[in-house]
Amino acid sequence: MKTVTREDTIELRKNFDKYTETAEQHEFTLLFTIDRMMTRTIHECDKNKSWSDPKMQKELRAMFRVVSDIIGLDASEYKENETE
Repeated sequence: MKTVTREDTIELRKNFDKYTETAEQHEFTLLFTIDRMMTRTIHECDKNKSWSDPKMQKELRAMFRVVSDIIGLDASEYKENETE
């Protein structure tokens, strides 16, 4: 289980933006929703300086799993431990 950093989210954002350049039209609504949620989450982390907060880390890893799945990246390092 990886700890998500701000730099990780910047890289994910770059990959997401690159994917949207060639996305199929039927994906637009989903990608728009994901874009809004990513922007809100990153802004919240920056505003509250909550990057290391355990609850926020869980949300960030979930974001990484969802976005990575949609844009075709491996998100296995962002899976939660089964004990949690």
